[in-house]
Amino acid sequence: MPSGKKVSVIELQPQALPRLDAEMAQPLEYALREKGVELILGDGIDGCEANGREVSTTDCSCRSPS
Repeated sequence: MPSGKKVSVIELQPQALPRLDAEMAQPLEYALREKGVELILGDGIDGCEANGREVSTTDCSCRSPS
């Protein structure tokens, strides 16, 4: 992943790619985390806002407001 880029994946279900079996999703989750991707699983957002080159979530229970 390019330096300086922060990537987060927010998934309402308890695993990434919920249509996959857990045995298939776990290696993918591991690989994404190894590449620096933040996985926020089992949580959702109410909306998002774009400000220039940055996007922030609104009303996300997983973290404090940006």
